[in-house]
Parts: sequence; C-alpha cells; structure tokens
Amino acid sequence: MKVLFYVNYPLGWARGGSTVQIMESKKGLEKLGVEVSWLHHEDLAVPQSDIIHYWGRPPNDQHWQLAKKWGCKVVASDQNPQSVLRPRWTWRARGASSPILKKIMGAGLYGTLGVGFYTGCDAVFVLSPYEQDYVHRVFKTPQSKLHVIPNGVDPIFLDQSIRGLAFDGLVYIAYIRDIKNSIPVARAAKKQGVRVKFIGGIHSGEDSYAEVFKQEVDNKWVFWEGEVTDRGKLAALIRGSKGSFIAGQFEAQSISILESLASGVPVMMSGFPNLKSFYGNRITYCHPADNARFPHELKAFYDNCGLGLKQIFPVLTWNQVSERIAEIYQSILNKKL
Repeated sequence: MKVLFYVNYPLGWARGGSTVQIMESKKGLEKLGVEVSWLHHEDLAVPQSDIIHYWGRPPNDQHWQLAKKWGCKVVASDQNPQSVLRPRWTWRARGASSPILKKIMGAGLYGTLGVGFYTGCDAVFVLSPYEQDYVHRVFKTPQSKLHVIPNGVDPIFLDQSIRGLAFDGLVYIAYIRDIKNSIPVARAAKKQGVRVKFIGGIHSGEDSYAEVFKQEVDNKWVFWEGEVTDRGKLAALIRGSKGSFIAGQFEAQSISILESLASGVPVMMSGFPNLKSFYGNRITYCHPADNARFPHELKAFYDNCGLGLKQIFPVLTWNQVSERIAEIYQSILNKKL
C-alpha cells in the first residue's frame, strides 16, 4: 500500500502537537508496512499511490479532485480547533450559508475554498466526538465517512519502571507562547502559592512574549525546565510531579495531557466542549488561564492532587493509533496491507 501525506505548511512552522501527530502517524504506518511519502508541490510526475492523506484542508477542490482522477482515494485529518470551538449557532449559520455562497461565487470560485472536500473524500479523521459532530453538521460529511481517532503517546510513558524526578508541584508542558497562556499561568501560580514547572521551549516568533515570561520565573513558585527532547526524562519529570495541566486559549487534544495520564498523574485542562466530549468526567476542567476564575481553580486542583486525586483514562500508543488509521485505509481500498 502506497500513501502520500500532504501538508500545506512547513512542519517546522507549527512545532507542537500537530507536527508530532503527523510524524508519529507516518512512523507507525511504516512499521506496519505502509509505504508513506510526502506529496510535494514541485513534483512534475503524477505520483503513483493508493491514498492521499491530507493533514488539514486541501488548498482547493481541484487538488483532491485531480487526485481522484489519478485513481487515488483521499482522506483527511481535520485540524481546525478554533472553528470547532465557535458557538453552535455559528455551525448552523455556516452550514446554511454554504449553498448560498456557492450560488453567489459560482462553482469555480467556491471551489477555491476547498470545503467541497468534506463531502467528496473517502474518510475524515477527527480527534473527538464533538469535532465529528461539527464536521457532519457544517460540511455535511456523512457519518459513515467520519472516524474518531485520538492522539497517542510514546510507550515509555506507560512504562511503570520509570522512576519519577520528585517535584512538589505541577508541570505545565507546552511551548512558551501567547495561546498557551504561559504568562497568566505563571502569575496565577505566584498569586496562589502553587509551584509550577514549565516544560517547553520558546515557540517560533514568540521571542518578545518569552522575554516577559522569563521575568516571572523566580525558582520559588515558577520554574522553567526549557525544552526536553529526551522522552525518558520527560516521563520522569511528569511521573515525579503532583499533577499536570494545560490552560490555553484553545486546545484540540494536548499530547502532553495524554502523556501525563499514561504516566499516572492527575490532569486539568481548559473545559472546552471538544475535550469534554472525549474525556468525559474523568479529568479536571478549568477556565483558560486568562480568566479571573482560573487562579482559584489552579489552587483547588493542586490541593486535590496533594490529597491523592486519582484519574484513570485509557491512552493509546502511537502504534495503536497507526493501526486504526491503517484499518480505515484498508476498508476504503477494500484490500489488505
């Protein structure tokens, strides 16, 4: 089986969960015997493949329609957390406006938006039931084509032999950047007297934000470990903490939270509906850190962790995630690997 991955942006520009998701899926599929290559803009020859897997929306409808003419099946992993988190009434408005917009713009111009892909493709992968509902209602994708496939973790986070690096506080694993609310989290930690260790490098283009964040690091309440690329060390840092949390402005499905659950520590996340549809009542929720209620929620979570808060949630490895993807590939191709 030959599969082409198409990403319409340089992965180096989007360091974080989306890039990890793409690269780990590629690695896992290759372990299963799937031949995975990149579809490049400058390719002159018509690529020979069974499937083109779009990570995000294609640049236009003509792109995937040509792939269909080549005889390829086309699938997509939807990557649009901001739109999903808009109020539900906007879903209805957007879904209702599409036929009107198509009539006004004409089929050709409307096709440049790339939204026709969601009904013309063979499968769409989403991270949560809430996102599944969004794509179905807004883009009219048949439920039969929609598949919930969550993110996974490196098996090392499930390894019970990993010894934790003791830290009497919480870990916050994310790049230092505005949308992750690094500065409000640091200020809330100081205000409530909660020790928080930030783990993550500075995101591209966020140098000025990081300079302000650094001023909040006091090594009493706010600590900064920097970027940790060694997965064993990261697992030890998580396992040795009281708990782990993320309180960003929006979240799709934080890999660091899954890694924390796999490591056996309690977690807290911003209570967005897509996350609640996935985790249910098995984790703790809070407001984003720039909300006035967050500092009190942070202190309550820390206190509960100290009292022995336990959370159990099944987490997949990346190999298991890739197996699910491969199963759907085989289903739409009607053939085995």
